[in-house]
Amino acid sequence: MRKTQNIFIEGVRDNNIVFDSLLDIGAYKGRFAEFVVAEFGLDKSQCYLVEPNPDLDLSEWKHFRGALSDSSGKKTYHKTIGITDIIKGMGSILWKNINWIGVQVDTITGAELVKMSGLKNFAVKIDVEGYAYQVLKGFGDKLKEAICIIVEVEDKQIWDGQKLKEDIDKYLTSMNFEKKIEDKTIANQFEQFWIKKIE
Repeated sequence: MRKTQNIFIEGVRDNNIVFDSLLDIGAYKGRFAEFVVAEFGLDKSQCYLVEPNPDLDLSEWKHFRGALSDSSGKKTYHKTIGITDIIKGMGSILWKNINWIGVQVDTITGAELVKMSGLKNFAVKIDVEGYAYQVLKGFGDKLKEAICIIVEVEDKQIWDGQKLKEDIDKYLTSMNFEKKIEDKTIANQFEQFWIKKIE
């Protein structure tokens, strides 16, 4: 089992990826963005973070306080009540039968975010607890502005109504991305690294 950061480094370096900015979706406290800034020499101003959990401070980053989805509006975000820092930070738009509190959050599409932020030639990290398919669909053709994607997926339903690994594989392949790495992280959960094919 490897960390997301290690898979990202391998994917970027083995495929000679050069990216100008980072879009971190499901950013938690910005730890992945901090890693990218340190490892690849980006400035914080080149990173854009998305996080719906209202308890997490992202004030030092450009960010959207809400969730990306396949439609704009309001949705219920289910955040955990936990005793550890990591469990307190978890949550999803989708439901799972654990200790949740529901809070209303704003949603926008990835296409709207790309237009709003001006991101181009960007790397994307998606860690949204079962909601990756809806996030990806929300980009529409703007997904082609991304050069690489690292995404957490599952091959068994963990969250109610979630799309699975095979659905994400089909969608990203249809959007002209090629899967370069698939690494099992825990039972039924994988990290995938995709790159945009040269047209």
